[in-house]
Amino acid sequence: MDRALSANVLAKSGKAVELAGDIDTLLLDKTGTITIGDRQATEFHPLLKADLKRMAFVCINASLGDQTPEGRSLVVLGEKILGAPAPNLSGEVEAIPFSAQTRISGLNTADGKKFRKGAPDAICRFAVEQGGVVPQALPELVNQVARKGSTPIVVALDQEILGVAALSDVLKPGIHDRFARLRAMGCAWLW
Repeated sequence: MDRALSANVLAKSGKAVELAGDIDTLLLDKTGTITIGDRQATEFHPLLKADLKRMAFVCINASLGDQTPEGRSLVVLGEKILGAPAPNLSGEVEAIPFSAQTRISGLNTADGKKFRKGAPDAICRFAVEQGGVVPQALPELVNQVARKGSTPIVVALDQEILGVAALSDVLKPGIHDRFARLRAMGCAWLW
């Protein structure tokens, strides 16, 4: 127990130390345990490859009123793709804040454009209500992003769905080294 304490492991009993020697797989809930809990935009996946810059432009505008870390990171990624700062929209705009009921946020412009981002099913519903159709490739694109462990955020302009933005968790500093030490002790892990 003293050796465990010197390695910053608190053991409540000798039996706990004994059982720890039999552990070969460790399961962790990632949010807050191995991640900061501050998801960041990492990729844009347009439905049509040629539309990457258009999707970035729409995503920036849909995120301008979103002051969450996720929303700001979508603007930063969009600016990086466009190679320019977020555009200034002329005229009056109305920010559409995210709510748990709608699961959508965005921006309405004075000329009637509706920039939106949000949960896949909510954006699909929004696009259909605007007279659009859900592209056949969208569900697979959403699943691809989710299978990589990212959160899929669907981006739309009016009735047109443009693609999926990936929000990924940010690992805590030094976590790779800690996992390397666990692997060296023989613990298996899945990522």
